[in-house]
Amino acid sequence: MSQTIENPDYIFNDVKNVRTAMFIRHVEETNLNIIVKLALKDNAEQIQSSVITMYPMSDKRLRRLMKKGDLVYNSSQT
Repeated sequence: MSQTIENPDYIFNDVKNVRTAMFIRHVEETNLNIIVKLALKDNAEQIQSSVITMYPMSDKRLRRLMKKGDLVYNSSQT
């Protein structure tokens, strides 16, 4: 889990939830998707970012997200 957050393959804005991002990393035979609620300096009620959930994501679903999602970071393009 920490490797996915520290060194993701992809980061997407979660278009359904404000200040939330999806960190995705290929692991073994699947992709691990970790949803993180991001703490902002102007958000006094939430001091730290926090993991909301995590689950495996198929390659097919990742390809669909690549086409329709709001890609923020791609490790292969840096």
